[in-house]
Amino acid sequence: MAKGDSRASLQQRIVTNEVDAVRVGEAMRLLPAILLRHDARVQAAYQAWSARAAAYEDAGRITEADGWQLLLAWSIELNALVRVLGLSVYQSWLPKMLLCEFHRELEGAPRVAVRVPKGLQWELRIPQPKTRAGAMGGTRLEHIEQHIEAFYFCEVADPPQTKKRYAIEQGRDRRDVQKSIERARVLFGCIDAPIPQFLPGT
Repeated sequence: MAKGDSRASLQQRIVTNEVDAVRVGEAMRLLPAILLRHDARVQAAYQAWSARAAAYEDAGRITEADGWQLLLAWSIELNALVRVLGLSVYQSWLPKMLLCEFHRELEGAPRVAVRVPKGLQWELRIPQPKTRAGAMGGTRLEHIEQHIEAFYFCEVADPPQTKKRYAIEQGRDRRDVQKSIERARVLFGCIDAPIPQFLPGT
């Protein structure tokens, strides 16, 4: 594993350790979940999608040609939705993850909670996950969902909230909200880095 500060590495869109890999994966999973939870445009798309999926299921056997046609239609619609949301910078992965979230919601599958296992080895210079006190014990990731919620409400929602208003509503400092938004962008930027980068010793 490479030495160095994980935050600096993530800023360069390089994941150098297991903990950061989990952080990036959580960000990729949480953005579509938060969009479906809060955004009326995404909720309307889900309702239309689920109604069509149910109609195909009620019709009985679907041919391979029907399946490919349906996937193509969903791909076109979800790519268009991502552009409407102003998130086309994430076009390479967000439509696919929205489709996964739609399937999860339709099937009533539980969300997966990711926890960093104890005893995981990482370089001492890389910040370790915060330790949670109390009866539950154990370790947890930084509050990634809080970062992405701030990103959604201040950058994506229609209309977006001002950072000042959002900070007041959440009982947070405005600068802390700005840091959350920036952190979300950094994590999203690591999902589809154009060229895989490998560091010596990783």
